[in-house]
Parts: sequence; structure tokens; C-alpha cells
Amino acid sequence: MLGLRMGIDLGSASLHICVAGKGVVVSEPSVMVCDADTGKPVAMGNAAVEMLGRLPNSLKAVHPVRDGVMDHLEAAQQMLRPYITRQCGNRMFKPNVLMSVSTAVSRNEKRALLSVLSDCGCGRACFIDKPLAAAIGAGENCFKPSGVLCVEIGSGSVDAALISMGKVVQSACVRIGGRNMTTSIRRYLTHTRGYSVGFLTAEEIKKEVAGAVLRNTEVAFLVNGKRIADGIPELFEVTSTEMYWVLRNDLEAVAKTVESV
Repeated sequence: MLGLRMGIDLGSASLHICVAGKGVVVSEPSVMVCDADTGKPVAMGNAAVEMLGRLPNSLKAVHPVRDGVMDHLEAAQQMLRPYITRQCGNRMFKPNVLMSVSTAVSRNEKRALLSVLSDCGCGRACFIDKPLAAAIGAGENCFKPSGVLCVEIGSGSVDAALISMGKVVQSACVRIGGRNMTTSIRRYLTHTRGYSVGFLTAEEIKKEVAGAVLRNTEVAFLVNGKRIADGIPELFEVTSTEMYWVLRNDLEAVAKTVESV
């Protein structure tokens, strides 16, 4: 097959691109900072993340993918084109692309994605379901007649699929992922505890003390936030038990999705 063989995983939180023979060549956050009036990209990836939280009114943050599905096709094209062009260089033949997509993506959405990839300079393009790609990447034999259950937990959605003979036999998707859980923590701290914290701080809380089960020994974590009542910065404590109850509804929804499959 002529041309580069390229794999693309554009998710709600990150963009990964791999090239046959080279491995992963791009691994950056899937966010862009654009001009609010013209929509022209100003920064993307790691450079855009560093600007979040202190953007002036003239700039806005754009996420091409939200809750596991494509939300902004033009932004996706603007993000993918420079990365693809950089890998191809001055090659005569266009790259052949395999792109992972959620099991919830419709045929119309796939057609739109094919158009985006074509506009980015790709030759042949096809799709693979995220759970199937994840199972193959984890080293599972997905081509045997018995079943393999794979649960792919992303930032914006969770895909669960039963795989047999190299195909997805049954699947389900819930639009709850890591970002939603972080948002649940921020909402709880705002409405129940009376503190305002940034997204990255809530993400750190989730990674440090949150859990799907109650711990035998409770763990506490000190957080620097602002009191909503008067805006004064203050250190306060959150516990693992507290975070367990905050995330319980989100995690139960994920568990029910897996059970349904």
C-alpha cells in the first residue's frame, strides 16, 4: 500500500496520532484557542492548555470532540491538518488513515468525518470502533469465536462492547466520562461546600482521593480554593469518602452500561 499508514484517535481530552514504523508521533490535548470573531486558530494542544482559564474576551477555547462525539467539524479539520501535513512532508502519495470512533457515532457522522479527513489531505480512510481498537492494543485475541468484553473509558464517554471474531457483536455507550466526573466534583464543591476551584484542581482531587469503592482507610487531600461567599482564597480538606459519594451516580451509570452489554 502506497503512502504512510497512519492511525488517529481524536478524543474529548486528547489527540493521538501514530505512524507505522514510528509509533506514536503526536500526543497532545485536543483543544484549540481561536479568535472569537474570525475563528482562526491561535494555539492548539499543550500551548492551548497553558492559556485556559485566563483567556481574554477576544479569544475562545474550542473542543472539537465533546462527550465522545464530534462537536465541531471545522475545528477538527483545523487541528488535524497541520499534524498530518507535518508527518507527510513532501511525499507524493497521500496517507492512508485508520481512525477510531465511538460505537455511538452514526453513519452520517462518519460521512462527515470522512470529508474532514479528505480535506486534511488523506487518501484512503476507514474507521474502527474504539473498544475493538482498545482490545487489540491491550493484546487480546479478538478473532477467536469466544467473546471478549472491552470497556473503553474516555474523557467524554464510556464505550462497552462484546467482541467476537474480530467484530463488535453488541455495544452500548454512555455520555459520561472522566471530564463529567471532574465536573461533578466542581459542582459539589460549589453548591455543597461553598468553594470555587478550577478544572485542573478538581482533576487533581479526582486522581488523588476519588474512587469507585470505599477505602478501608480514609484519605484526605488539601485543596486551595476560593470561598464563594466573599472570594477569599482558603485551604480546605476533602476526603476519599466524600468523593466516593460525589461520583457514585456517575459510576453507577457506567456500571449499568457494562451490565446491559
